Amino acid sequence: MSKQDITIQLDEEIIQRAQALVARRGMSLSTLLSHQIAALAAVDERYEEARRRALDALDRASDRAATSVPEGLQDGGPRT
Repeated sequence: MSKQDITIQLDEEIIQRAQALVARRGMSLSTLLSHQIAALAAVDERYEEARRRALDALDRASDRAATSVPEGLQDGGPRT
């Protein structure tokens, strides 16, 4: 995978904390940011997939409920 340079602006305190963190972990700031962004993207992808499955299940349940309404009640109840 090819890499591309980007420029970001961060508060000075965040930069200092990040520099201390990467020093303790023995990695570069670029590596830290890359790993964190990849992790966030993975969480988001899992959330979206779970959301899609849940909405599909609701649609199927709704379809089943609509087809299991007793005869005469589909249009709001029995006619008198």
